[in-house]
Amino acid sequence: MKKLMMTVCCSLFLAIILVACGEETSQDDVSEVEVDDNENVEEDVNTGEGDEDVTLRISWWGSQDRHDSTLEVISMYEEENPHVTIEPEFIGWDGYWERLSTQAAGNNLPDIIQLDEGGYLIQYVERDLIADIMPFIEDGTIDVKDVAESAYLNGPEEARVMGLGGNALGIIIDPALFEAAGVDVPEIGYTWDEFEDILTTISDELGIYGTGEIESVNVFPYYLRQHGQTMFNEDTTEFAFDDELFVDFFEMKLRLQEAGAMSPPEVNIQHSALEDLLLVHEKAAMAWKWSANLGVLESAANRDLELLFYPGPNPEQGMYEKRSMMFGIAETSENQEEAAKFINYFINDLEVNQVLMMERGVSPNSVILEELEPEFSSSLQKTVDYLELVQENSSPSDLYPVGIPEVNDLLLDVEERILYQAITAEEGVQLFKEEGERILNRINNND
Repeated sequence: MKKLMMTVCCSLFLAIILVACGEETSQDDVSEVEVDDNENVEEDVNTGEGDEDVTLRISWWGSQDRHDSTLEVISMYEEENPHVTIEPEFIGWDGYWERLSTQAAGNNLPDIIQLDEGGYLIQYVERDLIADIMPFIEDGTIDVKDVAESAYLNGPEEARVMGLGGNALGIIIDPALFEAAGVDVPEIGYTWDEFEDILTTISDELGIYGTGEIESVNVFPYYLRQHGQTMFNEDTTEFAFDDELFVDFFEMKLRLQEAGAMSPPEVNIQHSALEDLLLVHEKAAMAWKWSANLGVLESAANRDLELLFYPGPNPEQGMYEKRSMMFGIAETSENQEEAAKFINYFINDLEVNQVLMMERGVSPNSVILEELEPEFSSSLQKTVDYLELVQENSSPSDLYPVGIPEVNDLLLDVEERILYQAITAEEGVQLFKEEGERILNRINNND
């Protein structure tokens, strides 16, 4: 409504508005338009300066490397499209979803939103906060001729987001610390018992943690999958796993913590930033992250690291490939077509991807991937090779309920109580299921 009123005012009082509304149209912008109209029509067509001025907001989370490269791409786009101003809103993972939730409640979502596959994506799609981008794909605004369908299709005729890269769970390790501890790097298929032995040996020999935080939000569902179970039933209305598996998993973590082989919660909270993980400071030999994080961690640590497959039986049953970060367009955006044009630029422009260098995951664009291969850094080549290993040893990912963020928070709360020995693992699973099913029931009833 505000934008409509401004448009009316512009048509009635153009001379006044051009001077007064500096925030939306500067005097320099007006001068450039006048010159183009009167002296160089061809330049106006080529640069897009005849288009209506547009401001887009874009939101993402990530490391400083991601912030820097994304800001560079934004500058490139604005230079090529002078009628577009892009306002970045970036932050670390901690706090990102809280801020986005507040913006959604205030009907103030950014035009372009970086999303994560799983519960957060489902939450925004199910509540119709994310626009369907299929119309922009069908009319060619977003060119997908070289892009894998899995990057954007949510169903046969629906596309809500554009995946920015392939990604997979992985343990990022320091092979030099393994060697110093006299431990061999295991091959895919090693057991959880062997994994415990590796961690305790590293801790005993080097006086450091064998591993930093084992991120249960990701690792526990993997543990269930490799044992033939899932966190939720098929319609995601209730839990579907045996109590025994929960108890086994968290008792293992408690054993590792008590042995000094896994860092405790009070240490983890001091090293939660990606560039500040214990692995970076050689205070742990492992970090449980994503394949796309390898380059950032190698840069922060300033030494060679490697990706290791998760442990345990049936790794191909437990592991899955996922779309890495995704861009969606807010349903409330008044500039959806312009937002789609930026997303197209982001995934299809070679120079853009030379700047980004697949920091968000391995590109879904086959031509970009082929063009960039000669420029791959050592860390990027290792990431691509690891993702190929995952593709050969993985299964489709599970379905998540809309309430998964709340369930994940509950899981972390229960885990903390177990690790501080305020409750037993047996008490923990009962608490988790009771409180978790209240969350699921509340959400399902609201729906």
